[in-house]
Amino acid sequence: METNSLPAQLAEIKAELPGMIALLEQRMPYVSALVTQESGYSLRIDPNHESIMEKSPRRGLVFSLFNGRYFQEWATDRLEKDYLWQKVRELRRRCEEYPRFESRFCIEPGERMERHFESVCQIDPDTISLSDMVGACLDLIEQVRAIDRHIVKVNVLYNDGKEHKIFVNRQRCLSSTQTICTILLVAIGSKHGTTQANSIGSGGLQGFEAIKFNQVDIQEMVDDLNLLFESKPLEPGLYDAVSMPEVSGIIAHEAFGHGVETDMFVKGRAKAADYLGKRVASSLVDMYDDPSLTGQMGSYFFDDEGWLAAPTRIIEQGILKQGLTDLRSATVLDLPRTANGRRESFERKVYARMSNTFFGQGTTSVEEMIAGVDRGILLKKSSSGMEDPKGWGIQVTVNLAREIKAGKLTSKIFAPVTLTGYMPDLLNSISQVGPRLGFMGVGGMCGKGHKEMVRISAGGPHLRFQARLG
Repeated sequence: METNSLPAQLAEIKAELPGMIALLEQRMPYVSALVTQESGYSLRIDPNHESIMEKSPRRGLVFSLFNGRYFQEWATDRLEKDYLWQKVRELRRRCEEYPRFESRFCIEPGERMERHFESVCQIDPDTISLSDMVGACLDLIEQVRAIDRHIVKVNVLYNDGKEHKIFVNRQRCLSSTQTICTILLVAIGSKHGTTQANSIGSGGLQGFEAIKFNQVDIQEMVDDLNLLFESKPLEPGLYDAVSMPEVSGIIAHEAFGHGVETDMFVKGRAKAADYLGKRVASSLVDMYDDPSLTGQMGSYFFDDEGWLAAPTRIIEQGILKQGLTDLRSATVLDLPRTANGRRESFERKVYARMSNTFFGQGTTSVEEMIAGVDRGILLKKSSSGMEDPKGWGIQVTVNLAREIKAGKLTSKIFAPVTLTGYMPDLLNSISQVGPRLGFMGVGGMCGKGHKEMVRISAGGPHLRFQARLG
């Protein structure tokens, strides 16, 4: 098995882990190990300031031990082979002191598999010098500033990194190396005595090629910045709305994202637990979570509990079909495993978490949607959202919206706009779905209770629905 992309020390530890697990399973019915290592650079650049930070390589190992009733864990950031064997023997002796429980649950280790995975990139960031990285960012800044005289400042936020991961249980020995690169351009303009900002992002599981923005997309960012100078508050009310893919993605993430992470089912904190197999949306609505997508920010080859990445169909033709599970919630609730057991790091607990969450495609073009709206709003750019998994409330902040009147876009611009409501009402009002999928420009990080950050992305096609806006 080819593992050349793994650092030598990680490859050595990987070879030792099956023996360590076999020793621990002499006393425990199920044991697994996860090793992670992250490194990379972070750049924040504007014409007057450069901040360059090398991320200290953060690496460590966590053993998960199931005693028949519950999980126990032991973690360390020391990866020397002799040290780990010493600690494993100590753990084994400690296990002898614990009472043996009759197993209430059976942990499925999966079929036997030994594989190494590696993401594909065109330009490995490790081959680019820091001076060339900075130079490329400064070139982008000048390119944007030259478009419009009202742009007074352009900031660039660039991040890259390598993520190595190893998962081992008695059946599986998996490893991966992923290259991640993201860039965010933020243009700040001044006009009519006011200041506005707009941004465009690129990247995910890819290389330094992420910095190559399409000129058309850059021009659109500047055009939207100028639209913001003309924006007015929107009169609150119920509107016929058309969402661009970026806004559709935030709705997907907030509507049935956290609410179907089934660790919330175990805790009794998600209303969705009572609606599996029931209608929660229009029959036009399909929704997925898929970590196996190529190149997206929330993509990976296997989750932190060794389950291979594969798509999960959350909603099928309006029916809530399945939640997103980690090992514990799938075992306790007797639900199918999905590849959504994720940790912020080896130091943190595993939870059921989203990856790439999105609405499925339809057949109606955005031009047809707009043409069918007598009085409504086009929701173009979003910045954030939140949901209440127990009460099914939803809120999404939209940074740029445009009036639709008599089937055409007008010159009236609104910003910011807040979308609120009861989530099933919104999803059941979806009357048209577009054919083209789009995802957030950079994707991003998602927390669980303002912590436990993991990489995610969200997207979908254009949607037409009824929404309360204000």
